[in-house]
Amino acid sequence: MSQVIDLFSRDEEEERKSASIDFCYSIDNDSLPISALCAELTIVKPSDYDYVSLVSEGESFDVMVAWDVGDGPFQRVTYIGHWNDGVIRRD
Repeated sequence: MSQVIDLFSRDEEEERKSASIDFCYSIDNDSLPISALCAELTIVKPSDYDYVSLVSEGESFDVMVAWDVGDGPFQRVTYIGHWNDGVIRRD
């Protein structure tokens, strides 16, 4: 089950108490077949997007998809990282 975080409706007190989402790698799948996906180290923050959705939880890393309002389904970016408590900090 996916979970979507809306940046505009989060409780600020809840954000301070919770561990934030951490992107570690972005997956470039624009031109590669599924068997040849490559991960690239990312410096993008979850707060750079309007929405972040948890796709799958893993033991070491989680898979997330991030997008902005108005983006089409193929403009979403896939990230590997840590969902933690699912909070996005706007630092």
